[in-house]
Amino acid sequence: MKRPIVTFDLENQVGDIQWSPYSSTVFSAVSYEGKLYVYDLNQNKHMHLCDMLTTSRKQKAYHVAFNWVDPIILVGDERGGVISFKLSNSLF
Repeated sequence: MKRPIVTFDLENQVGDIQWSPYSSTVFSAVSYEGKLYVYDLNQNKHMHLCDMLTTSRKQKAYHVAFNWVDPIILVGDERGGVISFKLSNSLF
């Protein structure tokens, strides 16, 4: 039996992806264009739920990490900067 393949095109190079520690259907990805994308496969398998610009100077976003306790996502850029985002209640 073949399983369907789901692909996501961010239209740019992907710096990092991470699954959420509190939901098996939520993951986030950051792109080199400096955007953070949040997906929930349980809500929409074909489109991201939100996207946010992470850097003001178009720096590459290299890493993304969920906080294990609070609904916060951290994004690290190419210059060592870290930006935090609080997730909406609908995303956690």
